[in-house]
Amino acid sequence: MVVTEAESTMNYNAGQFQVRRRQSKGLEFQVNYTYAKALTNNPGFFGTASVNGASAYWQNGYNGHADYGPSGFDTRHNLSGTAVYELPFGRGRQYGANMNRLLDEAVGGWKITGTAIAFTGLPVTINGPNTANVNNRASRADVYRKLTVRNRSLNNWFGTDASAVPCLADSTGAIRDNGSCAYATSQQNAFGTAAVGTERAPGYQQYDFTAGKSFAITERQRLEFRADFFNALNIASYKNPDNGITDSNFGQISDVRSPPRQIQFSLHYGF
Repeated sequence: MVVTEAESTMNYNAGQFQVRRRQSKGLEFQVNYTYAKALTNNPGFFGTASVNGASAYWQNGYNGHADYGPSGFDTRHNLSGTAVYELPFGRGRQYGANMNRLLDEAVGGWKITGTAIAFTGLPVTINGPNTANVNNRASRADVYRKLTVRNRSLNNWFGTDASAVPCLADSTGAIRDNGSCAYATSQQNAFGTAAVGTERAPGYQQYDFTAGKSFAITERQRLEFRADFFNALNIASYKNPDNGITDSNFGQISDVRSPPRQIQFSLHYGF
């Protein structure tokens, strides 16, 4: 028999801040910042895409409160912004106000647009093998102390401190606290004591730019040119580290979340 439980709890609190400049001298922009905290004990039946440990199942089907913690989409800091700037070159503008029409078609009327997205890392839950011997489809590690992160790298996102080396079961199946490990394999016939979302993946940032202008052919005909640069700075924002304490690549990051730089040119003819 398979039972699906729809019971859930969710809590979201946030403070938002916005700065906006209406168009003046060709420039307008808007910047939004959100400080937030989202908590839940149920990320939904399909979990949360690209988030380690956001299981659709409770570790203990009789204790949903033990799975209450940061939701899969919880980002503590979230910043976004847009800006549009009409360059002050060309006929009737600050520079070159009296230039001839042919030169104006080449250098006048250009507009630059930029967008920015940046947010802090998504939650990571430290998982371990199923030692509770139940069909729960979600098993977490035990936690002994806070993880201290030193010398963080892509090969070892949790750092090189002794607390980042898990305590694993020995040949007899026993797990002993060595006095330094933050996480360990859970005890036999017991659920893991680690909470959900105790660690964080790398943050994300992306900056896109567009440059374009409109060329007048006749009174009714216009040709618009655009050049789009997606992830213009080609910043690599990395995915989640491996979160299984018995995995040989525990703590390693092997993929990126961001797209590579992409450049797109387009022409639009209007009549």
